Amino acid sequence: MDSFVYVGGAFRFFGRGMYSLWDPPRVRLADPCAPPGTQTGGRLIHRVEPVYSEEAQRKHVKGFVKVLATVAEDGSVKDVKIITGDKLLVGTAIAAVMQWRYAPFMNCGKPVEMRTMEHLTFPPNQ
Repeated sequence: MDSFVYVGGAFRFFGRGMYSLWDPPRVRLADPCAPPGTQTGGRLIHRVEPVYSEEAQRKHVKGFVKVLATVAEDGSVKDVKIITGDKLLVGTAIAAVMQWRYAPFMNCGKPVEMRTMEHLTFPPNQ
């Protein structure tokens, strides 16, 4: 998500990422050593689908859970923050995302910690 700030009578590009003004995470920043506008690494290589709980099924809860995942230098998921989602779905969404693996994000040839925004759909596989 791109962020803009109104400064000096015009909007200015502030950066990529959610809540950039009060939580300045590194969210899929472009690699300055790569071709313009590209990010090396950061591809999801192992995805675990979330479990659609019996309670959520019984209550016919459907929708999306939007998360901000912190990907460590080795490609493992280090932390998950819920941005939006029904409380019956967020627990299984966190459990699933914590098992995901990414190709490490790279910055000038070195792996770096980065955050990525992900959406999980419930029920899964729809």
